[in-house]
Amino acid sequence: MKASKKNYWLYINSVVLLIVLLLFSLFPLFSTIWQTGQSSSNNGIAQDQELLESQASGYEMILQREPDNQTALEGLLDIRFKQGDLVGVIPPLERLSQLNPLYTTLLAQTKQQIGDTGGAITIYRNILAKEPSNINALKGLTDLLLLKGSSAESIDLVQNTLKMASLPGGQNINVTSVQLLLAEIYLQQKQKTQALKIYEEAMKSNPEDFRPVLAKAILLKGEGEEKKSKELFQQSIKLAPELYKSSIMDMENTSDVKIGQ
Repeated sequence: MKASKKNYWLYINSVVLLIVLLLFSLFPLFSTIWQTGQSSSNNGIAQDQELLESQASGYEMILQREPDNQTALEGLLDIRFKQGDLVGVIPPLERLSQLNPLYTTLLAQTKQQIGDTGGAITIYRNILAKEPSNINALKGLTDLLLLKGSSAESIDLVQNTLKMASLPGGQNINVTSVQLLLAEIYLQQKQKTQALKIYEEAMKSNPEDFRPVLAKAILLKGEGEEKKSKELFQQSIKLAPELYKSSIMDMENTSDVKIGQ
C-alpha cells in the first residue's frame, strides 16, 4: 500500500535528521549554546534579566579597557545567548573569532540564524578555503546553498571535497562524513537511488563505520524491504559504539512506513 505524500516526507525528513546527527562527533556549537540560552530566557525563574544586564555591563567595561580579553568576551557572549539576543551576540563573537578560529563556525551559524545569509556564506567559504576538512562549515554552506535553490552547486561542493580527500593534504577529510552529507543532499532532492548508492560506497570503503549501514537500513525499512533492512540494522548494532546501540534498536522496532514507487 502506498504511503501518502505527507508520510513520505515525514519519513524522509526523519532520515535526513538522523544523518545530520550522525555526521559529526560533536553537535554544531550553535545548536548547543542556542538551546541553552533559549531555555534560560523562556524560563521566568531561571535567570533575572536585570542581573544578566548588570553582568553584561561589567564585561563591556572590561572590554573598553581590554578589547581582546577573551574571558570577558566569552562572558558577554554567554549572557547574550541566555538573553536570546542573537544580534547582541555578533560583536563579541566577531572579536572572539579573530582571536580563536574555533569560534568562526559559530559566528557563521549565528549570522545564518539572524538572516544574514550572505555573511554566513562568506564565512563558511573562508573557513573551507583554509580548512577543507571542516565538516560543520561544509554542512552549513551546503544547507544555505540548498535554501537558495543552488542544489547543483551544493552537490559540486561536496563532490569536490571528496576529490580533495585523495590528494596530498586531504588526509584530514573524514570521507564517510562527507559521503553521508552528499547522500543527505540527494535525499532532499528526492534522489533516493543516488543516496543508496553512496551508502553502499561508504560501506565498502569504511566497513567498520556503522553510520552508512544504519542509513541504508532505515531507507530500506521505509521501502518495505524488511528482511534486508533487519540484516543491516543488526550489522549496524554490532558496529556501533555502545552509546548508540539502544537508539538503533528503537529505530529498528518503530512502525513501518511504506513508500510508494
